Amino acid sequence: MIVVLNARFETKVRVECQQNTTIKELKEKAKMETGTPVEKMKIRKWWTTLDDDKTLRYYRIGDGDGLDLYTYN
Repeated sequence: MIVVLNARFETKVRVECQQNTTIKELKEKAKMETGTPVEKMKIRKWWTTLDDDKTLRYYRIGDGDGLDLYTYN
């Protein structure tokens, strides 16, 4: 399945993953696309920051769903 991460400046990162992929694994895959270190990323769904140890299935994220990717210093 594909998850779309909406980053700053209208950038969209498409990441191939599975339902049992953790949020930390999702960040690691996004790192390969963006170059941003994992520890400087936050992934949010609506107003909720997603925990690294939870899976996409836990958050009911499916194929084609979009999440917000925030980076900070």
